[in-house]
Amino acid sequence: MNSAHTDIFSIVHNYKTVTEVLHNGQRIEPLHSNMLLCMKEVALSYPHSLIVWVHENLKNQVNYSDLHLRIANGNTLISYHTSEGTVAGERLGYVDWGTFVHVDKSIRYPTWLMSSDVGALEASTLNRVSNITPTRYSFDFDLCLLAKRCMPGGLLCYSDPQLLLNDTNSSTKRQWETDILYSFIATAYNRKWVIMLMLNLIAYERSMHVLSLIKAWFRSKPKYMNFTVQQNSIAQHTVAQSVDVIIPTIGRKKYLLDFLNDLANQQAKVNRVIVVEQNPDIDSQSELEEELQINRWPFRIVHIFTHTTGACQARNTALKQVKSEWVFLADDDIRIPENFISDVFRQISSRSEKVFTLSCLKENETEKNSIPIQWHTFGSGCSFLHNSTLRHTKFNTAYENGFGEDADFGMQLRKKGFDIIYLPTPQILHLKAPIGGFRTPVNHPWQHEPFSPKPSPTIMLYHLLYYTIHQRRGYKIFLFINYFLSQHTFNIISYTKRFKYQYSTSLKWAHQLQQKIN
Repeated sequence: MNSAHTDIFSIVHNYKTVTEVLHNGQRIEPLHSNMLLCMKEVALSYPHSLIVWVHENLKNQVNYSDLHLRIANGNTLISYHTSEGTVAGERLGYVDWGTFVHVDKSIRYPTWLMSSDVGALEASTLNRVSNITPTRYSFDFDLCLLAKRCMPGGLLCYSDPQLLLNDTNSSTKRQWETDILYSFIATAYNRKWVIMLMLNLIAYERSMHVLSLIKAWFRSKPKYMNFTVQQNSIAQHTVAQSVDVIIPTIGRKKYLLDFLNDLANQQAKVNRVIVVEQNPDIDSQSELEEELQINRWPFRIVHIFTHTTGACQARNTALKQVKSEWVFLADDDIRIPENFISDVFRQISSRSEKVFTLSCLKENETEKNSIPIQWHTFGSGCSFLHNSTLRHTKFNTAYENGFGEDADFGMQLRKKGFDIIYLPTPQILHLKAPIGGFRTPVNHPWQHEPFSPKPSPTIMLYHLLYYTIHQRRGYKIFLFINYFLSQHTFNIISYTKRFKYQYSTSLKWAHQLQQKIN
């Protein structure tokens, strides 16, 4: 075993109980037969140790060589599920359509879906989780519950295939039975979601499991676990403070110039600002050329004027011009304080991640997060990215003039192994300026349909690209119920007929958009 930690405890189990404990490779007496309690006892007794859990069939395949680096920041929990899918199974997608549920197991991927097969964390990390109490179910259940409840508190959770030396895939598909799934949803989510699970099971699997629902509904929840993040857990490292700023704009001259003045007044200087000005009028000329003269600004301005409109195309055009170490994707109607860039770099220098989305609030809005957390989406107008993340990554123009390009770009990054961290400070003020001039109404090809597609075809496109079939089915039922409750008519027969048409129309146009993906 090679590690920077003096003490490594490997807790071996058979899915039901602890079978042995190894301290730096030497067997010792287990401190407890329950996995979670054994881990807690080790963490309390050896607070500077590294804790590994592993099934007895895999104990000789754990990759200890760089394990300390994979959990080095003191706020990290990693595991890997060797059988197909995740331990919760695909049916969790009926009630959860989030980024963290559809796990890409070929890379280090952000998820709270932990596995008892193999995993690791620092003892100090476990010691900062309050109210650790095993449930009556399984170690898998306990791990997932711990991760899901602590991730919003700053715990970084990943599925990591490099925990094992060999690409080991279990021949047995191991996932929760229906009873356990009901219980987990009732425990980790709002109880109303067990109703949603039941509706999906009835609709798609012709099963109901009423007894499972009732037991899950009335069973008392365990104490809520909380995680206290370890601040400044990584030593500051040198970051090249060179940044290019990308700003697409159309008809918002005043707002753009105000933002450029904010950039000019930064304590940490900006290298280049790439402005993509759009005007669809073929006979038009730039209204910014004089204001963007190089000698007026303390940074170089790359000004691109085009008659082609669309934020996706504009940002892609700008990305080709990037030369600096970092990129700030910005909107044209934001304001930032003079210490904004320096504060961002200060936070980046204490973290190992390469993609950060910043807090971007409207006036009088209040930031709900107080610490950096793993983020479920991505902000195309308020994010910092390392140059290395942009190789073969661009905004999908199939989403142009619609919704979903931000989330799609974020998923492209995750599929390449880059996590996205949300920074609640420093903050960006988003003015939400009125639509700029020189704009023409967007004519979507589906606008002549008798009934508008539900959901929007671009949202449906995102679902086709990144949702599992169970997530798409669950979202469909959720949309059906939500949309029905907002109607003025409660004729369920006519509503159902119309909804089916709207949903199939959205699917039709989404497939056509999918064929145009650049």
